[in-house]
Amino acid sequence: MIPGSRRRSEAEIWAFPDVWYMLSQCYDQLGDKTNALNAAKQAVTLAPDRPRFVEQLVNQLRSTGQTSEAGEWDLRLQPLRKYREEIDQPSAGSVDRSP
Repeated sequence: MIPGSRRRSEAEIWAFPDVWYMLSQCYDQLGDKTNALNAAKQAVTLAPDRPRFVEQLVNQLRSTGQTSEAGEWDLRLQPLRKYREEIDQPSAGSVDRSP
């Protein structure tokens, strides 16, 4: 390794919820519903405040016939979307100083 460089270990990479989300999508495209669901669950476990991750989980639960659990997660989506809209918008008093 080059001195001063920072390289992530494989374990650190798999800790990223985005990786699990994308892996779920890949498994889904390949028709592997079991692993698509497992990957979606992992993404939501690591980042339960991300609406698209919860949406992916809901879709995977429905595709595997787990409609009751999908419905429970689906109920969380609207409040979660509202919450994300509120925290993702810049505050009214902030000034954008980007070039």
